[in-house]
Amino acid sequence: GRLHIITRNGDGQVFIDGKYINWTPMNPLSLASGRYEVVIPETAYHFEHVEQVTVLPNEDTEKTIFRRYKPARVRFEDFPAEASLEMNGEDMGALGAKRDVMLNEQGDFQFTIRKGRKILKRISVTCGVESKDLMPGTVRVIRP
Repeated sequence: GRLHIITRNGDGQVFIDGKYINWTPMNPLSLASGRYEVVIPETAYHFEHVEQVTVLPNEDTEKTIFRRYKPARVRFEDFPAEASLEMNGEDMGALGAKRDVMLNEQGDFQFTIRKGRKILKRISVTCGVESKDLMPGTVRVIRP
């Protein structure tokens, strides 16, 4: 049979039963019929993907793998511990000495840091693969 692996949300190296094969997109690979472990390793932006795939004799098997992005983080440091954080207008409570906010989605995020009624800082962060601001799997540190 033949195995054709396609990835969405980014290309990746393909390992089959521990052996490096190629990067996606790749041409269909001729394999003996059987069950194989397909691994697309972790990268700075993506989680590892491991899956068992069955190849049948004289058949083409097409496998589409949706790569999962790692969350990005915004870290707030050196603000007064009693300062509060808002994200997109929603109260997220006190900042404390240091606080990380995980961004599991791509998009625009507006942060406001307040001490009482006084606004200490406002910042907009764009998170996403095409963003030059904050990529998946990375950390952006915000200070006063």
